[in-house]
Amino acid sequence: MAGAITFDTVVPLLLEAIPEFPSDADDVAENLVYLVFSDVMRFLKRELESNQNEDLLKRMFAFLEDVAQSQDARVTEMLQDALYELVIPDPDTPRSFMGRSTRKLFGQVVKEVYG
Repeated sequence: MAGAITFDTVVPLLLEAIPEFPSDADDVAENLVYLVFSDVMRFLKRELESNQNEDLLKRMFAFLEDVAQSQDARVTEMLQDALYELVIPDPDTPRSFMGRSTRKLFGQVVKEVYG
């Protein structure tokens, strides 16, 4: 699936993979990918902090791993921007759930934030 994820399909695929995500209908309808993924990261951060639904966390990070492997540069750039939300306060917690491709993008973000 990863190679098939494009900027135009990433939001519908997200909603299919993570039906629990409380998306903004207007942002989804207009395919405002950056806004949707900003919301996804805030949702993910809350889930990490509560750490009550490990299955949901695993599915979310598995989906992010697929996104990180996309051949569409706009998708990986968007994901890298969205990952900034997870860097503070503790980059180690989200990193423990990440696959290899996501960790690579996240490492670049962490380096930019923490030097």
